[in-house]
Amino acid sequence: TDLDWIIARTGYNAEDMVLAMRSGEPMNHEHADRNALQFKAFGEILWSDPGKVTYDNRSPEWILRTAQGHNMVLINGRGIQYHEGEEGTNASLSEAKIVRSGMRQGYAFWASDASQGYQLVNPAVQSVTRTVIFSPEVPVVLVADKIIATEPCTVATRWHVQSPDKLGTISLSERNYALLGRPYADLHMWIGGTQSPDFQEGALEFPESEKRYRYVDATISDKSASTLLITVGVPSHKNKPVPNVQIQQVSDNLWKVSVKLNGQQFSAELIDNGILPEFSVRLAPAK
Repeated sequence: TDLDWIIARTGYNAEDMVLAMRSGEPMNHEHADRNALQFKAFGEILWSDPGKVTYDNRSPEWILRTAQGHNMVLINGRGIQYHEGEEGTNASLSEAKIVRSGMRQGYAFWASDASQGYQLVNPAVQSVTRTVIFSPEVPVVLVADKIIATEPCTVATRWHVQSPDKLGTISLSERNYALLGRPYADLHMWIGGTQSPDFQEGALEFPESEKRYRYVDATISDKSASTLLITVGVPSHKNKPVPNVQIQQVSDNLWKVSVKLNGQQFSAELIDNGILPEFSVRLAPAK
């Protein structure tokens, strides 16, 4: 849209897929959610947003308005600039911009630059971009987060599964794989990067309201001034077999991603040689 919000969908039925990103300028009643993603598939919200939350900055639920309550990059544990509610829910100072978008045969893509919002929190940050590739035919979502700073930083990506009803589940393995589960659908996730990330499950809980917001963090704990994190998400109906997914670093700046599912093979190459990774995508029958 002209607000730099972007949405890709396969339709308007319960089983259809919807992938959305919030970029753009500050506005009233907003959250700290520049470059945050939401994803729905097969009747379930698999990457969730907290939705409408408290307007009372004295409430513990205020954290849901901040970056920690959204599916986005955290640098040294913090996200983009957001106020403390001293002026209610007025706009923050954070901005982002869709810098690339389009559709090609079998997939849509876009990229958003949220550097300014992170720089307001950490002046050492030079650039934070998120590139998204969505192929509904496979289906697969590929997210490439590139972070550049003038000093080494700890970088993490956070992913929330829909769970205020306490029906969202998270399962972790030792091979950079996480399973986000809902009663009728799952999201299989692999995360790789310039260093191997550590996975950790967490939750934001509010006993007085019995709400629970569950998430998984993929953290590169060895500090670096230049970090690339690649997240691959594959949705499926409940209890389907784990898809065949590979994230491979071929050279210092070349990555290959392969997903084989439903008789299709999604192949992507990412070239990491600047603030915005370049990419190519190929869709073909699986061999």
